[in-house]
Amino acid sequence: MEIIPDYFLYFGLMLIGLELIIGVDTGFDLVLLGIAAILGSVFFWITTNLWVGIGTTTAITFSYIFFGRKLLKTKLFSSLHKTNTDRLIGNRGLVTKKIIPHHPGQVKVDGEIWRAEATKTIDEKETVIVKDFDGVTLKVEKGAKK
Repeated sequence: MEIIPDYFLYFGLMLIGLELIIGVDTGFDLVLLGIAAILGSVFFWITTNLWVGIGTTTAITFSYIFFGRKLLKTKLFSSLHKTNTDRLIGNRGLVTKKIIPHHPGQVKVDGEIWRAEATKTIDEKETVIVKDFDGVTLKVEKGAKK
């Protein structure tokens, strides 16, 4: 009967080791499940009751899976936020310096002046739509006025 808690301990250590080998791709799940198994083993040794050890492991595991995992994921992994240039895609702008193919001009988008390129000539004071960007250069095309 005393060999079972040892298996819990070894299983927990194996999960933690596996996490180290795989890397954080598992999102620390294996480490936390390994800790649950180790804690179950420790509780068995403290109480000398196998069911307390199994119950502890089970309770910690299910608590983590149903409650802690979502909380941990929100704290560890940031969500994708659009950067300043990402949010410009689809916006309209006003040409402030003529754009000629292979000769960038300038556009004003959201109150800021940007370097801009287009495949066709676009004159000053024409409205453009931002289609993409490359570094600090916006890729634009003629667009209807607002």
